[in-house]
Parts: sequence; structure tokens; C-alpha cells
Amino acid sequence: MTRTLPTNISALRARVRRDALEASIAGLGERDRFQASAELSNFTLAMAAQLAALGDSSDVHVHHFPAGPGVQYLGFDAPHAWGVVHGRISWQGVTGRLLSLDHGHSPLCVATYSRASQGRARVVDAGAAHASWRGALVLASGSRAELTRLLPQLASQGALGVLTDAFAKRIGERELRGRLELAPGSPLSGFSLLPSEATLLRDALGKGVVHAEIDLCTEHEASVPVLVYRTDPTATNELWLTAHSCHPRPGANDNGSGIACVLELCRLLAELGQRGSAPPPALRVVMGPEFVGVAAYLSHLEERGELERARPAFVVNVDTVGGAPDRTGAELFLEHAPLYMARDAQQQLAAQLASLEGASGLALRPTRFCGYSDHALFAALRIDVPAVQICQTGDVFNHTDGDRLENLSFDQIAWICAALSGFALQFRPLRRASHRADGPPRSAGLPFNFRALLAKLLDSERAALLGSFHEQKETYAVLQKIWLYQQRMNEHELRKLLQLEYASLPFFEPALDTWIEQCARVGHPWEASS
Repeated sequence: MTRTLPTNISALRARVRRDALEASIAGLGERDRFQASAELSNFTLAMAAQLAALGDSSDVHVHHFPAGPGVQYLGFDAPHAWGVVHGRISWQGVTGRLLSLDHGHSPLCVATYSRASQGRARVVDAGAAHASWRGALVLASGSRAELTRLLPQLASQGALGVLTDAFAKRIGERELRGRLELAPGSPLSGFSLLPSEATLLRDALGKGVVHAEIDLCTEHEASVPVLVYRTDPTATNELWLTAHSCHPRPGANDNGSGIACVLELCRLLAELGQRGSAPPPALRVVMGPEFVGVAAYLSHLEERGELERARPAFVVNVDTVGGAPDRTGAELFLEHAPLYMARDAQQQLAAQLASLEGASGLALRPTRFCGYSDHALFAALRIDVPAVQICQTGDVFNHTDGDRLENLSFDQIAWICAALSGFALQFRPLRRASHRADGPPRSAGLPFNFRALLAKLLDSERAALLGSFHEQKETYAVLQKIWLYQQRMNEHELRKLLQLEYASLPFFEPALDTWIEQCARVGHPWEASS
């Protein structure tokens, strides 16, 4: 007898193990999961062992793809192998010891891709007149956009590194350390400060000389680890679930919550299959570093001639789904696939998620495609699969050391896990439409790559585009849609679709002609080589 959807979700929710969710995220919070690091590889192997222990007929495999430099996957540069072995820094002024930080106790204090450094260095304020930056740690104030412009100057003038609170946040009276990321291969060492720490150092510089003692050791021997779990290794037309596994610790919500949700879903479906309660769905789970992990795996399938057969019927990306709304201010969304994609499976999932509100009080607001995570890769013509994302935005603790267990709602994660499990059990893919023979070749349509676009623009164009992005994050989404729409339609159709989506956001109108020209000039997808 078929049960009604809300009852089914409630029954599945009763089987979700909150203790398993909490244990998964707690374990994640103890690891720095940099994109190509030994820590991420070890964590990925641990996840694989957990899935292999389910004891069903599934297939579990961890791929170790080469890290950069000089390696690309679907146009994305592979991350450089990098991780922190240990990172300590202390400062001393004319009055004595001022402050000390240890990466082991202060997550995020070491900037990602920092250069290893040991020894003593003077500290200089970036705003000090006539001060030499050569060999110095430069204390930088100002906005993130200003820091972005400053970093190349520091490197070109031989600075040892940068100290900044540009990425810190203040929640009420509480200060949060923010995530600072330098360019891969940067010649600088970077340290992320709290506002009070930056003020302390600046005041000390006003009284005299300040020196830092640095002991920063990094490791550079690692791969890009990607975990692939399949319930039926012989299946085609599968449902894919993706969730990015990378993030410096603690990263409880981003994306510990997504990883824990997917792992528990796999356990639950295996349990139901073993009990004969439900037939196992044709499911493939792919978890790796954000963007580059899935891109590397898709490239691997393409190189082996397996992409066409492996092409999924539908993809759900699970990214940052556990923030307690009353503590984080985060709102749950179902981000749709682009308008040109088939919408049948999306509507099935939307119906399943809509039933959550009645069963649990949770509501996921539908929103247009933005493409800030792994699901964006599937929208490109080269892959051409409808993909949606279940996510949160507005988490005040995102990308800070405040993204911890105490700010999560495990009931929320459990309900989402139950709803996704129900969707997977009921998922019946429609026959996939064949690619149009009279259209551009699929190989011509690479995913949108913001960094690659910036790298190919003139300096003045790059500065203008970055300025727009820092003022309005939606710039990225509009650019991505221009890129993707150019793969499928003429300029008149492209403009019509953008106007339909963004009539209420006039910020992009003055720049639209420029952005369309830039995307076409940098690499019109219809003309790009495979």
C-alpha cells in the first residue's frame, strides 16, 4: 500500500540517526580539508571505509587525481597541493610580548596557500609613509576589495607576508576570524586577524618597532581526492548526489552538514534495501573539492570514453544545509536548474520538499539558478544535465571560525536527509533527450570559470568586473548565465531571457553589453576547441 508523501517522509525521518549526523560533523570540524591536502585525502578514505562498511552490493572508489600547477579539469586549474603542518606566530613590541597565534588552536589564522616561513620579521603598517615593505609583514586594513588590489603590490615589492582583519566579522560583541585565501603559489605568508588583534598591533606600531617570530611549515605532496559511491555499478540514467568535501576547519555547516546528510542518506537507503523495505535506487554519490573535484571526475569519465553512458538523469548538490535559522540567520533554498533545462525531476523534488513544511515546519524557498557550487558544472553544454542545489544563504558564521556545531540544527539536517531519501526512492528518470545534431558540439561548451575569464581580460576590464562583483555578488550569476546562454542561443534570445530573470535587478543593465562582448571574446563556447 502506497503511503502519502508526508507520512513517508516522517517514517524516514524516524530512521535518520541524529548521533551519526553529529559524529560526522564533529569529526569534520577537527580537520583542515584544503582542496589538495593529505588531511582531505585521509578524510576521503575514511568516508569510503564508512560507505564500504554498509555491506550492500554497492561500489565505492576513491580517485586520486593530479594536483596543480599545470593541470586542468574542464577548464578549471587543479588546486596546488598545500596543507598546514604547523603554523605559529608571535609579536613583540617595545613594551614586550603582544600576542601569539597557533593554527592548532586558532582555526583560519593561517591564510590558505601561504608560503612556508621561519624566523624573525619586522611589522609595517601598509599605510605608513615611506616604509619599505621588503622582507616585512605588512599590516593591512580596509575592505576585501582593497586587500585584493594590495596583494600583488606586496608580492612585487618583496614583502614577506600580510596581516589583515579584512575577512573578520563581528556578531554582536563577538569577533570571528575570517577565512583568508591567497593565490596558489603565492610568495607571501598570510595571517588572518581579529579586529582587536589588528588594533593591538597598530597601536604597538604607534609606539615603536614591532617584530614577529614566525614558524609556518606547509606540505605540498597530495592529490585531488574524489569519492564515488554507486548503489548499482551497472546502472545508467542514475540520480547523482554531490557535496563538496573541502573547507578549512571548523566548517560545520559549510559543508560538514552536506557531507553528513549525504552519508546518512546512503546508510539509510542501504538499511532499507537490506530489509527489503524499498528497492535501492540507481544512485551515484560524488564528493570532492568544490568545483575541481567533480570537474576532475567528469574529465576522467570523458577521457575514458565513459561520459555519455555515465551522464546522469538528474543531479542534486547538497551544500550548507544545517545552519539553525535562529542562530545563523540562514534561509534554506532549492536553487533551480537554468531555464533551458528539463524540469520534470526538479518538479518531483520540489513536491517532495514542499511536504516538509507540513511535516516539520521547514520551508525551502525556490530560487533561480546562480551556480555558486558544483551543480553549475552540469549546466554547461559539455555535460548538459539538469542539476539543482539544496543550500542555505545568509549564514552569518559562514567562512569564519564561528561555523561550529553549536550553530547547527540537527533536526533540520535530519529532515532534509529524510526528504532526499524519499525523493531518491521514488525517482524515476524520464528518457534523456539526445543531443541536437544541428547544434554546437557538446565538446564546445565548457563550464563558466570566473577566474579564467578575469585572467584573459585587460587590467582595466578586470578591475571594473571585480569592482562590480565586490559590490554585488549577483554579478557572478549574471556572467555565468551569459556564458551558458551563449552556448545555446543567439544574442537576442539571451537578452530576452536575462530580462525575464533580472527585471528587478537593474544594476547589471549598464554593463550588460560589455559583459556579453567579454564572454564572447574570451572564448565563445560555440567556437571553443574540445
